[in-house]
Amino acid sequence: MTETYDYIIIGAGSAGCVPANRLSEDPDARIWRQRQVDLHPDADGAVHSDELHQVQLEIYAPAGTRPNLNVTTHAMTRRVLLEGKRAVGVEYELGGEHVMVKASREVLISSCPIGSPHLLQRSGIGPAAVLQKADVEVLHDLPGLAKTCRITRRSISNMPARSRSRSTARWGF
Repeated sequence: MTETYDYIIIGAGSAGCVPANRLSEDPDARIWRQRQVDLHPDADGAVHSDELHQVQLEIYAPAGTRPNLNVTTHAMTRRVLLEGKRAVGVEYELGGEHVMVKASREVLISSCPIGSPHLLQRSGIGPAAVLQKADVEVLHDLPGLAKTCRITRRSISNMPARSRSRSTARWGF
């Protein structure tokens, strides 16, 4: 069964926490958020996110107990769901299961500068020539999207894997 919320937020760090906090102040609004962590690999490819996690907790704390905010962690957003050229939801993977959630009002994508365009391109939104080269069906030709972001067939299926650990992860390329 597909759940429907007013807002869906896909975002890392404060870019996801702040809108979740503000939107959930309205007790009548239903918000679903996928909490991601900004990952910055060191020279060995390991990612350390303890400090960032603490900052997120401080930003997110006011909204943390609101019953109208559903936060899903350890999930990977696979694609944005479209009706025509309008984003109406997302499909995510959690524990090997693919789940869809829909938004009645708005889908907010505020991942990192690489993650947002990558998600859009995997969803068929972006420069048609780039999408076709990566064997992605073009749903919305958007030539200006991420001119410096390159996708390949391999990067579409092997987006960075998120570790179940809050302290370290390794890039999955």
